[in-house]
Amino acid sequence: MKQDIYYTRNGILVNVDFMDTVYSTLYKDGFQYTLIDDIYYKVPVDDADDNSVDMFADYGYVESGETELEGKTYKYDEFYQGTTDTFSKFLIDNNKLYAILSEDGSAMYIEKLDDSFEESILSMPSSAKEVTQEEFNTKFVEKVAGKIEE
Repeated sequence: MKQDIYYTRNGILVNVDFMDTVYSTLYKDGFQYTLIDDIYYKVPVDDADDNSVDMFADYGYVESGETELEGKTYKYDEFYQGTTDTFSKFLIDNNKLYAILSEDGSAMYIEKLDDSFEESILSMPSSAKEVTQEEFNTKFVEKVAGKIEE
């Protein structure tokens, strides 16, 4: 799975490529919009979930050190996120963020880190049509199944 994440104080957009199927999730104005092709479904983000939408809410520094990943040693800064009760190590390679290592050992590799994008990307396309979550899920499964059958 590959993700492109756009994060501002006004919202978060996550573009996902999962099994060659591309979809997006937008968190904005108290709602989660999930979009594939030209359709989307919308659900409110309740107060409990709202904190987890902010990827950096309630973060605290824990320690710095060195750790090994795939046979190479990296410097890291470790943080604790209170809203999710999890620890994450931000691994540094050549003074750049290389990966974020979760406490379960999974790693999110950072291919590019750039803060220059238009905030207008955090909006729904005007041509998108709202559908039920069931309709959306049906289309998603059809797309994934179509990729598997090819």
